[in-house]
Amino acid sequence: MDTALLWERLRSWRFRVDIVVATLVVILAVEPPVEVDRASPIVALLAAVAIASRSVSPSVALVSAWFMAGSQMFVNERPGFAAIAIILVLYSAARLGTRVELAASVASVVVGGVIATNYLMAGTRYAIVAFSGPGWSALALVAPTVVLAAAWLAGFAVRSFRGQRRESERRVIAEDRTERALSAAEAEKVRADMARDVHDIVGHSLAVIIAQADSVQFLDDVGRVRAVSATIADTARRSLHEVREVLSGTGPDGAEDEPPDLDTLVDQIRAAGVIVERSIRGEQRPLDASHSVVVRRVAQEMLTNALRHGDPGASIVLREVWRSNDVVVEVENAATAGPGDRSSSGAGSGIAGMRLRVSAVGGGVEAEAVDGVFTARARVPLRPVGTVIP
Repeated sequence: MDTALLWERLRSWRFRVDIVVATLVVILAVEPPVEVDRASPIVALLAAVAIASRSVSPSVALVSAWFMAGSQMFVNERPGFAAIAIILVLYSAARLGTRVELAASVASVVVGGVIATNYLMAGTRYAIVAFSGPGWSALALVAPTVVLAAAWLAGFAVRSFRGQRRESERRVIAEDRTERALSAAEAEKVRADMARDVHDIVGHSLAVIIAQADSVQFLDDVGRVRAVSATIADTARRSLHEVREVLSGTGPDGAEDEPPDLDTLVDQIRAAGVIVERSIRGEQRPLDASHSVVVRRVAQEMLTNALRHGDPGASIVLREVWRSNDVVVEVENAATAGPGDRSSSGAGSGIAGMRLRVSAVGGGVEAEAVDGVFTARARVPLRPVGTVIP
């Protein structure tokens, strides 16, 4: 037995109670209050050891009980109050014992019952009862085994009940841990989604603002300078408003019954002096809020990458293809040949974020530079407004 477990059982209240019970049984066995045989000192001592050790080590208690029974038969002593020790030991072995101790206690019930019947039949009083009638004979034959089996079954019943209760407690604890883990995972997902949204909004706005600010130095007309400044301020305000919507968990008005609005994104980039060639094929259709946001954010990130990493003097091509089951958003721009150019390599957190966002709704993203032209393409499955996910 593990030393820690042994020490824990020695310090438990059960051990102290067993000491008291062992003392009482020894007193009753040595000085019985009724007319039964007195227990010899060795039998009383073994009974005390068996009772005192039954909650600490059922195997020691079983061995002590067998030695006690053997000592009684050796000195031809009739069973008395010391026999209480056998019943208590079998109960404890069934309730607390290991698998080996449990099997040993079952064998003790069967073998001990047979031995006890034969031993008791040799006594005059028991024989008189046993042979007083057919019914009494059968009862006398099974009585010792029944008594021992009843003690063992009582202990096993308590063992099973407590085992089920512990299993229920463990199940509750496991379910609670699972629920907390799911809650933490959901919170982490919300934070990651929020971070991607803020990245897309701020990255796009800053790219547009930088491009517009860079163009001011080439303007001589005060009116155009003012117009660019107004556009910069409007872009910043829109960005701040969208970031507030993301952080507050609210969406843009009409997001549930309108197609994704990409006009504003295109106008912002065109206001920075960049040519955007936009084409739409197929019929634009209203999308549910989640898919509409995905299309808008992906187009925003693609245009931002083209503006930041593409050839500054080249135009940007934006295509929308509305098919029967999905919408394809594609952005093309002339790729620069710089060694740190993320657009030409298809790497970077922006594209990784796009892949995560689109894959969450069952779509896919492709991004690759071929013959000096970088193409980013996203396919988003369509789910009409009002569709219920099973």
